[in-house]
Amino acid sequence: PLKGLVEGGTFILQSDLAPIDVWRGLPSYARRTIRDKHINFLVVDAFTVAKKHAPTAELETRMMGIAFIGAVAGHVDRVSSGASEEAIIEKVRAQIAKKFGGKGDAVVDANMSVIKDGIKATALVDYDATEFVEADKKHSVALLNTGAVSASMCPTAAEPRSSNLFDPAYYEDLMARPFREGTIGESPVLPGTGMFMPVGTGQTKDKGLFRRVAPVFNASKCTGCLDCAMVCPDVAIPNTVHEIHDLLLTGIASIDATEGQRESLRGKVYPLAERVRESYRQDKSDRAFSEVVAEAAKGLDADKSTRRHLDALVTTLATFPVARTRPFFDSMEKEVPGSGGLFSAAVDPWKCTGCLQCVEVCGAGALTSVDQTEDVLATLEEQFTFMSKLPNTPKRFTEGSTSPEGDIKRMLLDHTNYYATTGGHGACRGCGEVTAIRLVTSMSRAIGDERRAAYVEELEELIEGLSAKRDRLADDDKDRRDRIGRVLVELDKALYFSEAGPTGGGPAPTVVANATGCSSVYASTMPFTPYLDPWVNSLFQDAQPLASGIYEGISTQQVAEVRAVRQARLELEDAYDPAVDDKDLSTLSWRGFTTAERNLMPNVLTIGGDGASYDIGFGAMSRVLASGTPIKMLVLNTGAYSNTGGQASTASFIGQDADLARFGKAHEGKQEGRKDLALLASFHPGVFASATSTAMHGHFLTTSMRMLAYQSGAAVMDIYTPCGTENGIAEDLSNSRSQLAVESRMSPLFVHDPSKGTTLRERFSLEGNPDPGKMWTSSTIEYIGANGQLELMDTPLTPAEFALGEVRFKKQFHRLPADAEATAVPIAEYSEMSPADREGHVPFVYATDADKRLIKVACSEAIVSLVEDRKRFWQTLQYLSGQHEDNLTSEYRKEVEALKAQYEELLQLRESSLDDIATAMSALAASSKAPARGRTSLPLQVTTQGASAAPGATAVATATDPSCAEVVKEGTGPIYLDPADESKCNDCGTCYQELPQFFEKKTMIIDGEAQIVATMVPGALDSVQLTPDLQKRIDRVKASCDAEIIK
Repeated sequence: PLKGLVEGGTFILQSDLAPIDVWRGLPSYARRTIRDKHINFLVVDAFTVAKKHAPTAELETRMMGIAFIGAVAGHVDRVSSGASEEAIIEKVRAQIAKKFGGKGDAVVDANMSVIKDGIKATALVDYDATEFVEADKKHSVALLNTGAVSASMCPTAAEPRSSNLFDPAYYEDLMARPFREGTIGESPVLPGTGMFMPVGTGQTKDKGLFRRVAPVFNASKCTGCLDCAMVCPDVAIPNTVHEIHDLLLTGIASIDATEGQRESLRGKVYPLAERVRESYRQDKSDRAFSEVVAEAAKGLDADKSTRRHLDALVTTLATFPVARTRPFFDSMEKEVPGSGGLFSAAVDPWKCTGCLQCVEVCGAGALTSVDQTEDVLATLEEQFTFMSKLPNTPKRFTEGSTSPEGDIKRMLLDHTNYYATTGGHGACRGCGEVTAIRLVTSMSRAIGDERRAAYVEELEELIEGLSAKRDRLADDDKDRRDRIGRVLVELDKALYFSEAGPTGGGPAPTVVANATGCSSVYASTMPFTPYLDPWVNSLFQDAQPLASGIYEGISTQQVAEVRAVRQARLELEDAYDPAVDDKDLSTLSWRGFTTAERNLMPNVLTIGGDGASYDIGFGAMSRVLASGTPIKMLVLNTGAYSNTGGQASTASFIGQDADLARFGKAHEGKQEGRKDLALLASFHPGVFASATSTAMHGHFLTTSMRMLAYQSGAAVMDIYTPCGTENGIAEDLSNSRSQLAVESRMSPLFVHDPSKGTTLRERFSLEGNPDPGKMWTSSTIEYIGANGQLELMDTPLTPAEFALGEVRFKKQFHRLPADAEATAVPIAEYSEMSPADREGHVPFVYATDADKRLIKVACSEAIVSLVEDRKRFWQTLQYLSGQHEDNLTSEYRKEVEALKAQYEELLQLRESSLDDIATAMSALAASSKAPARGRTSLPLQVTTQGASAAPGATAVATATDPSCAEVVKEGTGPIYLDPADESKCNDCGTCYQELPQFFEKKTMIIDGEAQIVATMVPGALDSVQLTPDLQKRIDRVKASCDAEIIK
């Protein structure tokens, strides 16, 4: 930042430290430059000033820049030109009113308050004062923990490369260090400089520099849900399961002792670990790991010196919190004694930006936010440094996570997958896009590495078998020996590239073609990139054609390898016929590859925003979709051109206030309806298409896995990715707003998978949406009632409720006047009324004011249009997914049950009637002396399933799988949550994330406070079909419920 300053220029720095402390913290070269150029050096704590006056939490960071206006206007002579403070304030106010006057006087006044306090809070750094001069003479103390600790989590990024352009050390000398030091203008200009970056350079970036608030981990409340790892956009909270003995060994390595003393302690580790494990098994009370170790150590045979070092070990372990959780300890121990591990969620202070999404998503309250102090920062650094020395999560905790039936979230426990991108990107704090990219690349890494390991094993077997086959051939069979020899050369080459190759890491599982936009800028701003896989930036509109070309090129290189593997298999079976097979293999291309062969290629992935995908690049995308080329397309849908100022796109919603569709006198924001890209994509031939959200964790991961596995054509994932800046939401709300977009039908989930069948119903799925059979789901409003007590109200959740929470729709709402109460109608009801019936009525939604009192908010006509547009789209999806057929099936089942009941009743009536008739006839016969006769059958006909139906009857097919009601066990069904146990729920989220067809969230008042708990969906047991896959998920949820209330 000092590079461009001229002699006597001004440098203003954000800091909450005193000027002398700021000066001591500067690098020596920076202090020297400031002195040599006689820089006017000012310090202002703009964050604190903005926080004091910002009307909402989400504006605190943005208004920091307003405080800098005060610093500049009040303390830079070239701006103030000697004017009085009053004159400066008057001129600044005129400009603020010009920009923000349309938002009301309160907004103008808040900005002016920040500017005035910014002037007062700005302090001059008098570096010629004695204490500053003395500070220059002192040598700076080396930091114990640095960003190198964070970088060590991605060791592959630092490995040497065969080409200098991609060699980390060469790049560090030529580009990275000069960028950091501000001397890039003095670096030599060489061919390719500035056009290429080595992978993973973002690992060294410190993103925690401006963090004011930090998350802290309370292990005693952790449930091991992994949600924090899911939502973090910065790869800043790796979740890990640890062996007990690894924790002990790492602690021993950290204590102050001689190597001999440490070795003595290591000899006691495994007996101590077993004592700790047994203690956990016997006592489930809330105890810190260090306490359990201290208690277990009392039973060890140890001398006084060893006791002292054991105490030191306990002290060290107390600094690193780990949790005993049901999924990773209790369930594992129950299944296989000795297999449980302890869980940690360590915050990386060099990557965490303080967006606090992890805190927002943590239902159990294990993550909370605190103001960052020196002590807090030191604790975070100490904890993460300890974690960095521990081994990766053992494989048994991630087994099955790459299969659809497995617990997919567990793949993030493997650091290789979690760090598929390094962090250190340049996106905004809390960015919704980065989370989506990170999770998809992690999934691709997990699947790709697993496939590669299996393929290497197959190649080794083929080489061994084919070599043996060649050795057994007769000497005169020279042609076949030579032919096999040529195949072995190709197989050896394939094995080399699969095992290591020139990079030493084997082939990349993913290749990315990134359209120009936000996602390309924050991924490649010199000198940092978070990608560990090959990545290239294309133009705004042509990512898909570029990716198609990349796929063609890679597949062409793959042909020789596929041909060699096929020929090897035929040779081993003595089935190779040159006359036939040479001709077939000579024209082989990727279109002739089997699914397994295509799976060996990297996932060629395009990334683009809604501008590049919905608008400018849509024609190119459509052409590639129709081509059948199996590339994968990620659409990061923010609903605006986020990179260029938030202009409206065809992904924007009706009523949205954005550039190119401003709210004003001419019209009330965007007028045209939204183009739903994923639905359009699904009607291209053979295309896998989905609309999803990272907030719906189970759906997103499952859909990502299916997309990456799909090889019969192109695949599209349209992902709702909130943009805090352009949507007008707080930095910690990307996950919750994304979830609300799904629940309110603004952006519902669906998957179109051509491999699932030939009918629309088979191909389209709405699984994952709440209440998919209803028009709207419901939400709960918490408010203070007339009696001053907290009360709850359930209301339909429509797009209007969603829009009310975002600044982009703010002008579409106003508080309902008292005189309109009599004509006000909830918007869910209003949307069902005919135009004639709507006359004279005002649509509204419920909300709460600043005092949490219930109020009604009137909706504009644009919001009504928005609700109607999203309603039509949802009804279209319901129809495509066969909801109307499901309703018929459900009605048919009810009719069958009614007929069964009627049949049983008739049988009973028949029996009783025949008995009565027989008794009467016997009495008559006795009185009349007539001979008694046997029973006579009544003409009762009942047609059962499988029997011939009566003429004109219609046969209706029933589902193959039974409903859950048909497999009820002990009156509760295959899975059950007793309503009496709901208050015990600690919102680990496992049930309603994994089984949304059975469970949903609801808000309850418990001990006077509103809490989110899980509850069973009414009637779910009667309507849900029990499949083998569903039964596996049910078993997993039962084993993982942290409160142990799901049976």
